Amino acid sequence: MFLHRNISKEVLFFVLLSLLRWSASEEVEETYDELYRRGVENYLDENWSECIVDLEAALAKHKRVLTAIADCRMQCANKEYDYLNQQNIEDLHFYEKMIRKTLCFMKCKRLNYEDVKFNKAPDGKSLRDIENLEPYLYIQNCYYKDNNPQKAASAVFTYLVRHPDNFVAKNNLKYYLTLPRVNPREVTNYETEEFYSLYLNAVNSYGGEDWDQVIAYMEEAIHSYFAADERCRVLCESSFDQGWLPDFTASVSNHFTYCLQCKQGCSEKLKTLDGVKGDELLGDFYNYLQMAYYKAKKAPEALRSVASYLLIYPADEEMLHNKVLYSNRRDDAPIEPRPEIVYYLSRNAYEKKLLKFIHDEFNAEIAASRKLANSFDAVKDNEVLPAIGVNKTIKLDNNPFQKYISKNAETVP
Repeated sequence: MFLHRNISKEVLFFVLLSLLRWSASEEVEETYDELYRRGVENYLDENWSECIVDLEAALAKHKRVLTAIADCRMQCANKEYDYLNQQNIEDLHFYEKMIRKTLCFMKCKRLNYEDVKFNKAPDGKSLRDIENLEPYLYIQNCYYKDNNPQKAASAVFTYLVRHPDNFVAKNNLKYYLTLPRVNPREVTNYETEEFYSLYLNAVNSYGGEDWDQVIAYMEEAIHSYFAADERCRVLCESSFDQGWLPDFTASVSNHFTYCLQCKQGCSEKLKTLDGVKGDELLGDFYNYLQMAYYKAKKAPEALRSVASYLLIYPADEEMLHNKVLYSNRRDDAPIEPRPEIVYYLSRNAYEKKLLKFIHDEFNAEIAASRKLANSFDAVKDNEVLPAIGVNKTIKLDNNPFQKYISKNAETVP
């Protein structure tokens, strides 16, 4: 390798120094799954302080990585792309857009998140554990052993929000709440989304009959909720092990189905409010809004909120009464529901139909294939082959399908 003679020694020194610094940082910096595994080791070795440091760092780094991925994916998904060819021949626009989104994502990470170390191949079990909030089950005990029961209570409460039926976590929280140094009012869900805090502010303002504040907080909560839903959905567009080597079309279909199932789970994940399943959460948003707008003498906005609520619960008698009440005070045409909830529910309904179609049609095809294979095997079982070398009947061995074996879930101490 030869260097251009015009390159100065100072420039060469700077380049070499930068490379050395980059290499050193790469060697020192650890990924979130590495930090998590070391934190668990410290837990097992009863190194409580080190356990806390590692697990807190693992959780923080994982959140940072997710933020970077979600931000870049949303930025690239919402970007307008110019196609190389105006005519969409053989659906090439779809694939060109995927290619451009991939390049956009790579560029976004490089330019905007240089400080984030993205795991190219994170440990599968560690990744699943962190996504399921298992670190909080370890760290709650480390906090307690390190003489910090308040944080221990918050950590185990955070885990319980996601796993409300976990017997050990429930008993630990009950115990922590009996301790004199634990204030139940200060027990916090460390994974609370922003929209939940805004929602609580709106509810508190409602109690004080501050209608303008209710409107401001609840409108912001709705915006924050749908933003959180979108972040959750784009994070579903990750890789997964298909377990076999399908052809191109089957591979795309499988990956799409995997992502779609994950996206359908986002609404359930976001509906969980500090341990209480809030199936009526979206309805609550528009319920509070319709009353606040009505009290603030803004009938059109109140009626729009009523119409939005009725999309979710069309048979709610009280809201139907409110709709009549508000409509009687207006002379113009009925107001349509708000666009964000119309789009959300329409997309949700379509995705559910598509998942049901996938489930029904593919299961039917698999069942038909197995029936045909079993029929073929039954013919082979009774088949009499010509004698080869000796005069006797040869019966072929049956070759049944290999059955799947479900492994028991691993437990966490």
